[in-house]
Amino acid sequence: MNKDEPARDPGVRAPRPWWMEFVLHFATFGVYSMFWLVARVRELRMLTGRRLRPWLWLPVPLLMPAQLVAIPRFVKGWDAVGAPLGQGRWSKWTIPITLAMALLSTAVPMHNVFPEVVGLEAFLLVWLLCWAGLFSGLDARVNRIKRYVANVEFSGKGRAYTVPEWTLLACFSPLTLLVIAAWAIDDLIYGVVEDLPADSRYADVNGAFSFPVVGRGWRSVEVGKYSNGDAALEIEGAGSTMYFLVFEHGRGVAINDVVSQRMAESRDQLAGGSCNESRSFVRNQPIVVSYTECRGRLFGDPSMQTVTVFEVDGSAYEMLGWLSVPLASFNRLAVDFRQVARGFEPL
Repeated sequence: MNKDEPARDPGVRAPRPWWMEFVLHFATFGVYSMFWLVARVRELRMLTGRRLRPWLWLPVPLLMPAQLVAIPRFVKGWDAVGAPLGQGRWSKWTIPITLAMALLSTAVPMHNVFPEVVGLEAFLLVWLLCWAGLFSGLDARVNRIKRYVANVEFSGKGRAYTVPEWTLLACFSPLTLLVIAAWAIDDLIYGVVEDLPADSRYADVNGAFSFPVVGRGWRSVEVGKYSNGDAALEIEGAGSTMYFLVFEHGRGVAINDVVSQRMAESRDQLAGGSCNESRSFVRNQPIVVSYTECRGRLFGDPSMQTVTVFEVDGSAYEMLGWLSVPLASFNRLAVDFRQVARGFEPL
């Protein structure tokens, strides 16, 4: 591009520090990334005259198959702008950039399938840092090319963010801060008491009950995280809502009382719920154990409530379980969850 060329239409955003982009991608949970890509494609069309339809690029950050085609084209387009200006080509980064975006795009649905691999809080934080870092790196490269482009009237000079960008920040950053603060407070108040080894058996220190630990990711937490503080034990699994509470009801509370109360609660909370109860004897002991399983939906996700109760010396012991996770992982996690619930018995 030489000095005799007429100035192009305004609309190319002035370069700005990478950290300002990072804040936008991070604080909006990646929503801004879609609009960022549309804006950069629009700029590419202005600078090259290519026949591009920017708004068709809006869903690219969400769709891995589209990324495999769109991202190499995006890199090649900006290379075409930068090469005549003496900016080294970055085509060698096409495959790493495309693979990184594709992996990050599929990581969230894959975590829904295998939540026990890493905790939800840690996963989302690392994912968000990587996602914001990837797009900030792309923006830094684009800005480097822009600084050498002549006869272009940059928009937004001297402004931190545009009105739409401030709007996105105002809508999403309070939610992001609230979620991070909730995670931090939750970990401070209700810390992990003990990680429970997979395929082991938990035994109550007072010798009242035991149950099998089936699957990975189980841990005992401070009492009060899921109950009103009246539980004897609380354990949580890897799923978004996956936990058990153990209660010692004491004398005067019968199995029928506990089961009736929990089934009523289930009917109130589960949409389209149904319950089934079965009773059996503990092996080699004249003790009856009641197992109730209620199935339905909670906030759209398939859900299951289990209630396992037995009586020893006139005192009722109950293990109440809740499992509510995306359908992608529900059936697999339900198998282990059910084994834990059915294995609750007196020592």
